[in-house]
Amino acid sequence: MRLRLVPQQARQTFMTESEQRPSDSPGSDERPWLELPVSNEGVDLTQIREFLRRTPAERLELLVKSANNLIELKKNVRRV
Repeated sequence: MRLRLVPQQARQTFMTESEQRPSDSPGSDERPWLELPVSNEGVDLTQIREFLRRTPAERLELLVKSANNLIELKKNVRRV
């Protein structure tokens, strides 16, 4: 079973963190350069941030590729 892109799915919009927040103003207290690339729980945020920088179509394509890789991995594990 392989997943494929469907044009209707590609049109879905996902809001990034920056789209959800109001734009930075000169008097803003936020200092993004001070943020650590690791969450409080110890999760590396670099891949998550890279994912959020992509367009919705690119995100969907990445997720489909990842799902297909997991399906292939599952098939290979069954053989072993």
